[in-house]
Amino acid sequence: MFAIVRNTSLVTLISAVLFLSRARADEKPVDPMSEPTKHGLRLTPDMARALARQWLAERMDPAANVTHDQQNQLSESVAKRLMDLARDHQPQVQQLFDYTFQGVLSSRGQFTPETGQKLAEKASPLVPALHEFTDNVSQDARKILNPDEPENYQNVHKG
Repeated sequence: MFAIVRNTSLVTLISAVLFLSRARADEKPVDPMSEPTKHGLRLTPDMARALARQWLAERMDPAANVTHDQQNQLSESVAKRLMDLARDHQPQVQQLFDYTFQGVLSSRGQFTPETGQKLAEKASPLVPALHEFTDNVSQDARKILNPDEPENYQNVHKG
């Protein structure tokens, strides 16, 4: 359950951005994950990049000595990992996005115990994949950031 709560901010962030980029029926998808869910939500590479930047901004220590180039590399790495996660687990991810859109966003942001329980049920099949995602992001950060300053990437791994 801790892992679900730990990654809830990522799920919520993804869902919020997807809500803002509802698919138009006449648009032709350019990526398998850009196929709209039943509520018209989709994850595109550009959306994954935006999500990655936001997710990293929330986790990186502002006092860390991270260059603009390193930030860009980390952002691209997280975006790629996010698209991989979405492709590898498309049905579960789409169900989770649809539930989050319908259950959480439609309730005007009220997060009830029932909403939390249903979100946990929808997210539970993704827990191993979310662990792998954060582990891989942490490994990528170690390669990108200065190894003499591990505090730069410790916050990236915290979810």
